[in-house]
Amino acid sequence: MSDTMNLFEKAPVPQAVLKNALPAMAAMLMVLIYNLADTFFISQTRSDILVAAVSLATPVFLIFMAVGTVFGIGGTSVISRAFGQGRAEHAKKVCSFCMWGCVAVGIIMSLAFLFFMDQILTLIGASTDTWEPTKTYLTIVALGGPFVLISVCYSNVLRAEGQPNKAMAGQVLGNLLNVILDPIMILAFNWGIAGAAIATVIGNVAGAGYYILYFLQGKSTLSIHIRDFSVKDQIFTGVLAIGIPASLGSLLMSVSQIIVNARMAGYGDMAVAGMGVAMKVTMMTGMVCIGFGQGVQPLLGYCVGAKLWERFKKIMRFSIFFSLALSAVMTGLCYLLRGSIIRVFLTEPASFDYALTFTNILLTTSFLFGPFVDNLERQRQFVTDASHELKTPLAILSADMGLLEDTYGEDKWLESAKSQITRLDRLIKNLVELARTEETIKEDAVELFSISEIAQASADTFQPLAEADGKTLTSEIPDEISLKGVQDNFFRLFSILLDNAVKYCDPVGNIHLSVSVWGRNIYISVSNPCAGVDTAQLSRYFDRFYRADSSRARSTGGYGIGLSTAKAIVTRHKGRISNHYADGVITFTAVIPQMS
Repeated sequence: MSDTMNLFEKAPVPQAVLKNALPAMAAMLMVLIYNLADTFFISQTRSDILVAAVSLATPVFLIFMAVGTVFGIGGTSVISRAFGQGRAEHAKKVCSFCMWGCVAVGIIMSLAFLFFMDQILTLIGASTDTWEPTKTYLTIVALGGPFVLISVCYSNVLRAEGQPNKAMAGQVLGNLLNVILDPIMILAFNWGIAGAAIATVIGNVAGAGYYILYFLQGKSTLSIHIRDFSVKDQIFTGVLAIGIPASLGSLLMSVSQIIVNARMAGYGDMAVAGMGVAMKVTMMTGMVCIGFGQGVQPLLGYCVGAKLWERFKKIMRFSIFFSLALSAVMTGLCYLLRGSIIRVFLTEPASFDYALTFTNILLTTSFLFGPFVDNLERQRQFVTDASHELKTPLAILSADMGLLEDTYGEDKWLESAKSQITRLDRLIKNLVELARTEETIKEDAVELFSISEIAQASADTFQPLAEADGKTLTSEIPDEISLKGVQDNFFRLFSILLDNAVKYCDPVGNIHLSVSVWGRNIYISVSNPCAGVDTAQLSRYFDRFYRADSSRARSTGGYGIGLSTAKAIVTRHKGRISNHYADGVITFTAVIPQMS
């Protein structure tokens, strides 16, 4: 392990990153080649229907790989941190947990896929022509489910031990075997799509077998023996807490591809084939960058475990710049070679045209962010314009209600209508305010002002309101705290927080406002006693139109927009706002950089 520790702790950052990441990137390239091999050799049968069937089946198969990533990425993170902390025995237990977790979950998934196969085929949009070949492929691949999970998992875990070459070797072996067997089984044996599936299973069995043999030979400091299996000492939760979020990207990518294929099915099998090939072309950039990330992760995990924070930052900086440059180059190459790549897989003119169109769209998606931002600004402007237009008819309705009341006297229906018009008018004003606070701050609106004076003025305004309601308001506001931002926004922020506190504070309770400076940040805090708060709902308090107690909010005139506006104000000043409930007291805290 000494060479590994030297690489993780002392080697120059570029050397450490590239030595660990390049094998991972090469392994992901092999995964990509193996992914493309099925489609390529199937395309040599001159049947774009079979290409469409593989395109439908691939994202379903990738779900197995995504679940293997849960154990692989989660296990890698926990193991690398354990090594950084000097806990070798804990690392062995985590490794064993990952192995037997893959076996158990893989068997369950395989049985579920086989049992619900017809429902899955309906869900992914298989047509009359693609139904049987897709079913054949998925049935055979599902039989090898546990081996897929093990192969994916340990291609990651071995990197935590400082064995990136061994991790790559297992993947290369499985993928290379698959590529070799594809032409033999698909074309020479004339097994078609069944041959592609069998080659895939054999490749995964070989990859999993390589990793198992490596551990059984005693060459590793880790273990897959059942005697080391444990879910205690935060092994189960530790692996899943890291692994599930890390695999969500792959899982959601599979789900989104399934949805896209199902939608494409309505345009025919040629459209499905075209989309499948377009996905594979654009996947090249993503797979290489994923490999880079997988290679860097053990280095970062070790730094966290060993508390090497300065090295952690250097690795992060280098990795970000390198991955950005890499993705730009890969995207450019894919765009320039897109036509040639597509021709390798598709023969029908219709499917080629679909693939070329879809590839152009997918490769240029990044350029659509500008229009999306512009569209968001248009939506905000619409809220403002529509609200302005609604004010006139509301004013007329209010005047008409007054005339009716003068003519016919007081009436409960007229009172109800007037009340609702008043509420609607206030709601429109609040929506306009929210839309404006979500806009980007203009330079000429920014000024340096005293947040202390605004806080004190707000406290003075709300103190008599609190006392009239049988409550008290105290404050702790130091002199001369300055902030650079939009002054009117902070008058509104204090107003929202204090108004909220006065309305929902328990009877005879004390509301406390405090302003303080810590480091470069200003802390604004408002607290008050409030019985019966559901702590599970605290995170929703800043959602638009959310009201913790609808009946109480209605009686106090609340719309569920105030705290959303407060959050928008804080966010546009590069800050954050949160709430906390303890011992019957709820506290809202805004943290804002002084020179935001």
